[in-house]
Amino acid sequence: MGSPFLKSPNDNAAIVNRRLTGPSSGSALVRILELILLILIGVAVWQYYNPTAWLSFSVNQAPSIDSPPMPTVGERLCARQLEKVRMAIDSYHFAHGKLPTTLSKLHLPMQELRCPVGGEDYVYNPSTGRVFCPHPGHGNL
Repeated sequence: MGSPFLKSPNDNAAIVNRRLTGPSSGSALVRILELILLILIGVAVWQYYNPTAWLSFSVNQAPSIDSPPMPTVGERLCARQLEKVRMAIDSYHFAHGKLPTTLSKLHLPMQELRCPVGGEDYVYNPSTGRVFCPHPGHGNL
C-alpha cells in the first residue's frame, strides 16, 4: 500500500510539505555553487580550445617580435600626404592624358609636397609617375 521506503504516514506528509515549500536554504546554496562551478568549467574549456579568446586579451600587450613596429604620427601624416599627391597625379593623368613633368604642375600647396617630419621635398619620377619620401624610414610609404 505505501512506499517501502516510508516508515510511517507522517513521512509521506513531510515529503509533500517539503515539495510545497521548496528546497531548504542549504540545498539552494549548493545549487548556486554547482552553477558557478559549471560556468567556470565551461569558460575553462572554451579558453582551452580558443586560446586567442577575450581572456588572453591585454590592452597594453607588447607587439610580437614578428610584427612590424607601429608607425609614428609623423609617418602616418606623411603617408596621408603622399596618398594625396598620388591621387593628384592620377587626376592629372586622367585629365591630360599624360603624367605631369613636375609636382608643381599639380597645383598643390608647397607644404603638401614636403615630408611633414623632415621637411624634405618628395621625390617624383615623371617617367613612371611614382612619388616617394626621401626621409629615413619613410621609403615604404
